[in-house]
Amino acid sequence: MSECIKTVEIMLIRAITFNGDMYSRALIDLDHINYGLNSSTKELNCTKRSDFTAFDIGQFLLELDEVEDLPVKVEDQTAYFSLVIECPLFGIHMGKKFRIVFKTNMENPELISTITLYRLRK
Repeated sequence: MSECIKTVEIMLIRAITFNGDMYSRALIDLDHINYGLNSSTKELNCTKRSDFTAFDIGQFLLELDEVEDLPVKVEDQTAYFSLVIECPLFGIHMGKKFRIVFKTNMENPELISTITLYRLRK
């Protein structure tokens, strides 16, 4: 896998409210989402585990609207979250459970950053 990480910023199709704060933009790490990390080397895997687009991830983020949750970690002004949500996309994954890992930062209050997303197996 190359060292070039594909991270994109998008405008959500509608603003969401998470933990009482409003988010209208998302920063998405597509390579981490679609390839995952090797548990031994912490490098991106060479084979794809999914083929999600930035728009797809935006649809997952819409599922966080009106959710209240505690962060799993807070560091400086960044709060990290890990939630299980059902896939909102039509197709083979619809309704299946996925873990989404994301962060928010008090210095950039309209931006939610998606770190990874992967399907849970049983």
